[in-house]
Amino acid sequence: MNRIQRTMLTLLTLLILLGMFPGAAVADRQIVLSFLGDCTIGNEERLMNQDHSFAKVAAREGYAYFFANVKPLLTEDDLTIANFEGVLKSDHKRRSNKTYTFRGLPTYAQILRLGSVEAVSLANNHSMDYGALGYETTQYALGAAGVQYFDAATPYLFEKDGIRIGVLGIYAAGFYAKRKMMTEAVQSLRAQGVNAVVVMVHAGQEYATYHSRNQTLIAHLLIDAGADVVIGSHPHVLQGTEVYQQRTILYSAGNFVFGGNAKVRSLETVIARVTLTFGDTGIYLGQQLRLYPAHTSGDPVNNDYQPVLVSGDAADAVYQRIDQDSPTDLVITEQNDLYREYRYLPAQVNEEQP
Repeated sequence: MNRIQRTMLTLLTLLILLGMFPGAAVADRQIVLSFLGDCTIGNEERLMNQDHSFAKVAAREGYAYFFANVKPLLTEDDLTIANFEGVLKSDHKRRSNKTYTFRGLPTYAQILRLGSVEAVSLANNHSMDYGALGYETTQYALGAAGVQYFDAATPYLFEKDGIRIGVLGIYAAGFYAKRKMMTEAVQSLRAQGVNAVVVMVHAGQEYATYHSRNQTLIAHLLIDAGADVVIGSHPHVLQGTEVYQQRTILYSAGNFVFGGNAKVRSLETVIARVTLTFGDTGIYLGQQLRLYPAHTSGDPVNNDYQPVLVSGDAADAVYQRIDQDSPTDLVITEQNDLYREYRYLPAQVNEEQP
């Protein structure tokens, strides 16, 4: 290489480093999040020794069994988040005096890890089924398995490639008394300089096909406070989706791996995938929702606790559940045998950026 060639190579390198050469533009960054509905990794005490219980299936099939059908999909994302509804505890002491309480062994936390579920919300009506001690043993078991957990007071901060996503869990029973708490929780997390905020909210009426007015008020309040994605749980059935302020709301993702029922009460569910896009400086640019239709069980009657992706007529039934509770103006950009994708939602022009 002669001196002229070396000089040209040096100038070209400088142009690339300075961003003056067209090929030097830094690509937008994307964070891919998957959301699952209610996961009860355990069962009621009265079912503990019955052959069809979650506990007996775990002992018989092994811990990798439960997420085996969906794990390949969950390993493709950056972060999988679920609502963890129940307690991990080695004994039944201090069980709350309520109709339904759910418990699994502390080692069951490995089920989540083996299924590529990296983070769970503990903000729900079953996390205290065995009192404060049960809440602590659950946290300890999850932490020991390498599974992150979060609630309203303890957010989870996920970071990749310089992008920080703040994740909150909010149990919204008594909504009007909790409005200030919800707003402040989101605003406090936003003030930490995160690039986006995700909220898993536990609200609504169990087994209600349609979301309630309160669920709408809660979701809108959270987005107005600074949330970018709101995913609901608690109804145990699939509900609709909505776009508000260019942000995604899924009112209820239904059940997923759900040991709370030995018989299937609601079959349809989804894996909700939200792709968040950021500029090269971390500025939030927009998001897109994709739904993978699924069933909570391969057996539609007796729960086998092993969700499976579905297509054809079964997928159409899943979409029908969503559509009947969703605005009619939602734009679907693609639908095939694997998933349905909605239009990309760009950030509003006048938004303030961190």
